[in-house]
Amino acid sequence: MTQTTGSSNLLWPKANWLAIMLCLLLPLFSAGRALAQAAGTGTIQGIVQDTSGANIGGAMVTATNNGTGFKSTQTTSSGGTYVLSALPPGDYNLEVSMAGFAPYLQQHIALDALTQLGLNVSLKVGSEQQKVVVNSTDLPELYTENGTVENTIPQATYEALPIAMNGGPKSPVGFLTLVPGVSQPGGGDPFGLDFNGGTGVSAQIYLNGLPLVSSELQGGWENLSSISTEDIDQFQVITSGVPAFYDGQGIANLVYKSGTNHFHGVVFENIRNTAFDAKGYFTRGPTPVEHQNEYGAAVGGPIWRDRIFFYGSYDGFKVVTGSSPTFVTIPTVAERTGDFSAFPNVIYDPRTTTTVNGVTTRTPFPGNQVPVSSAVAAKIQSYLPTPQNSSLSNNYFNTYTNGYTNKAYMAKVDAGLSHGNRASFLFQRSTNVPLALGTVLPVPYSSARTSQAIQYIAQVNDTQIITPKLLNLLGVNFLRVSSINGNPTAGGGWPAKLGLTGLPDGQLTDIFPMETFTGPNSPTGWDQGNTGFAEIPASEVVQDNVQWVKGRHSFTFGGQVIFQQENLQLPSQWNNGMVFNNSETGGFLTSGPSAGSLDPTTGNSYASFLLGLVDNASFLDASVQGTGGRWQNYAMYVQDDWKMSPRLTVNIGLRYSIPKPFTEVQNRTSWFNPNFPNTAASNYPGIIQFAGHGTDSCNCRTNVATHYLTFGPRVGFAYRVTPVTVVRSSFAIVHYNGGALGGNGEQQGVGLQGYSAAPSFSTGDGGITPAFQLDNGIPAYQHPPFFSPTLATGYTTESPGDNGSYSYDRPKTAARSPYTEQWALTLEREFRGSFVVNLTYAGTSTHFTGLDGGVGIYSNQVDPSYFKLGSLLNFQ
Repeated sequence: MTQTTGSSNLLWPKANWLAIMLCLLLPLFSAGRALAQAAGTGTIQGIVQDTSGANIGGAMVTATNNGTGFKSTQTTSSGGTYVLSALPPGDYNLEVSMAGFAPYLQQHIALDALTQLGLNVSLKVGSEQQKVVVNSTDLPELYTENGTVENTIPQATYEALPIAMNGGPKSPVGFLTLVPGVSQPGGGDPFGLDFNGGTGVSAQIYLNGLPLVSSELQGGWENLSSISTEDIDQFQVITSGVPAFYDGQGIANLVYKSGTNHFHGVVFENIRNTAFDAKGYFTRGPTPVEHQNEYGAAVGGPIWRDRIFFYGSYDGFKVVTGSSPTFVTIPTVAERTGDFSAFPNVIYDPRTTTTVNGVTTRTPFPGNQVPVSSAVAAKIQSYLPTPQNSSLSNNYFNTYTNGYTNKAYMAKVDAGLSHGNRASFLFQRSTNVPLALGTVLPVPYSSARTSQAIQYIAQVNDTQIITPKLLNLLGVNFLRVSSINGNPTAGGGWPAKLGLTGLPDGQLTDIFPMETFTGPNSPTGWDQGNTGFAEIPASEVVQDNVQWVKGRHSFTFGGQVIFQQENLQLPSQWNNGMVFNNSETGGFLTSGPSAGSLDPTTGNSYASFLLGLVDNASFLDASVQGTGGRWQNYAMYVQDDWKMSPRLTVNIGLRYSIPKPFTEVQNRTSWFNPNFPNTAASNYPGIIQFAGHGTDSCNCRTNVATHYLTFGPRVGFAYRVTPVTVVRSSFAIVHYNGGALGGNGEQQGVGLQGYSAAPSFSTGDGGITPAFQLDNGIPAYQHPPFFSPTLATGYTTESPGDNGSYSYDRPKTAARSPYTEQWALTLEREFRGSFVVNLTYAGTSTHFTGLDGGVGIYSNQVDPSYFKLGSLLNFQ
């Protein structure tokens, strides 16, 4: 059989550049709007009129950033409208001039990212010397340009309110639940945030207007650990009425600081220390060690005044926590030589097992003296430390240090490449490394893992002013997280040193073997569950938007391509390890109803170990050590903000997406197909099918059908009833990932049936006879891969015992995005002193819900089409 197609590069395959170019070129054939918000920037827009209310066309409108000197200029349309978009957030002055009218100057306008700031201007007849200057405090505080429900948390809030260090750096979303409509039902876990009562983990995090896409978890929230609160300039949240250039059941956008014409910097350290902690009420002795330090510096300024600016930062975090003395049980020195005379339970010699007239008996070892007959066991135990007391149990303890260091570096450059072209470049790298293994037993018996996580974020944003009323903005985001976890004994070639044979090539022939001891007076297990693995999720986002202002309309047509991947290194590993039980050295009951059965109060698991008697063993033998999951999402969108009158703005938008389901880079995946006849089950339907091209393959990359009806309409309006009263409303259908679309920890699709084996060996008679002798090695078994459509078929006359489990992925619906309907009605009223009262009713209704993908109204229920099977539904 041939399993083919796809690049073999698991770390970063060649991108589909044709798809990228199509996405970039499509918007050029149409017009666009709301580009500003799509790039994490803001918009100032409005109507210029004279004192009689007549619209003034041809007036010159200029917004100047007071920090960088950047200017954006546009003439008003014949209807008097202007839209200054793609403005970086900051402090602005707005100037309006027209021959025959006195110039108008509005000073110190605070513009937030994602904000459409409405500013209508009334010009008075006069000369150039009669300039009208308006103070920023005279600017209305009302939202008058759209129906979204949004909030902004400025950088000043981060400085004024404390964010606690709680075992990690201060969270950049620490204040998110202060926003109305955002709750945290998951007990403080930021991955469980709900927006307006919607499904948890359905919102999307954005960085400077570009999504932090992750196949690990919908929304990209887990990628925030590398972002320093010191770098945040603003934080915007849209909980309802999400515009067409965004997706997700609510969005949160982080905007980084930028350099200005003035140098500015900060040095900081936040300390949490045991010396500042009070003892708990029940604490006796010293207070447990806890040291947390977050420290760093940030600086920004001009490289070329009024043109090129920089901003950079370093954020370090270190946490050290101690542990209370933890006791474990290790074999005593005498026990290691086979002397169990101190143990209360009698140990029997399995070599003396006899059965007479159906009654099985064994003879005890004289004086509980057990020979160390296994050479492999003798070598395995030779690295054990000496007990610290004379007890048979809890005879070894250790106080160890837990903690880790996190280091994050960020650099950002904003540049005016030409009079009509601006660009920003961002690069960020962070590392996370544990300080210690954090375990009681030393290597090679330690159950700890070594680990290191490295994250990269890179962004490029380019704004091209083609004409004052036609702009193009290109944004690219790259995200990669490398999480490498290893066994501390890796590289030691331990099985060969110990004389243990029969294990599959790879990790299991390198690391110290896993031993588990069960039964009375058993020692603590060794090397428990710490096999190595690696997760490397990555994503590329490319989006392009074109804005065109025409009359009273401000359009945006845009496109977005998202490439996601989940590279997983999951080599062969122990499941339960090699298990040693007291049954192999136990005696038999001689009376009562259970006469002839093993006596559970006799024998000892470590004695069984010294004799090399393995009760059971299991591990994973993976023929595919690493897989590469792939997803793509293609989207096009249009938004029109129509300034119907100075009082009324209508927002109309539509987003169309084509989310592509999971595929594996080399087609190494399989699934259950219930429609094909199974020759091992009298041709009843139901087989294993493989991706790729070959005898038993589907000649496809996936059996999941792409869903082509992912439409997301958006409508809204804002109406100024009076100068101090606004009514706003919105409705939107937004989508997020689930099912076969990633975003839910999905790493290997529905599975690798046929590409791996899980050999399991166990005693067939309850411990009278061992599963195998340790010195003889792992028994022979059939190694993967197994490419057969009848694989794991069982409970039939042809193969009564070869049963197994299957994965089924609902090919017709698994690629359909969960979606949420949002609606909101807002009434805003401004009072004296810029005091604004906002009353909002917001609702949501979610469909095809669940990260694992729903099936519409029949989620978690039997589809009525199967009711005809009647009582057969009860059979397994």
